[in-house]
Amino acid sequence: MTSTPKTKSAASRPRDVTPATGQSETTGQPASLVGQAEAGGGVSPPPADEPKPGPTLIVKGPARGRWRIGRHFTAEPVTIRLDELSDDEALRLAADPELTIVPVNAPY
Repeated sequence: MTSTPKTKSAASRPRDVTPATGQSETTGQPASLVGQAEAGGGVSPPPADEPKPGPTLIVKGPARGRWRIGRHFTAEPVTIRLDELSDDEALRLAADPELTIVPVNAPY
């Protein structure tokens, strides 16, 4: 049995690439990514910029629990981003003698 040489179908040929930008004329994506995506290379977009966490408070209450600023604190530590609290709420937490508060600068 003789085999005949296979030619690339139109779908498997690389798309036209503009020399100035190196991007595909049809998708605007870099030519290297276009070929990978067409071949099922699983090219995914880069991760979105996530906001960096700011200063946080780790708050622990007594074993029986303690309500303060509309939240229930127990012996299980609770992490609260400082930007989620008003100045008044932060002061009320700090002034409560039954709560243990540890300020932490992120990343931690």
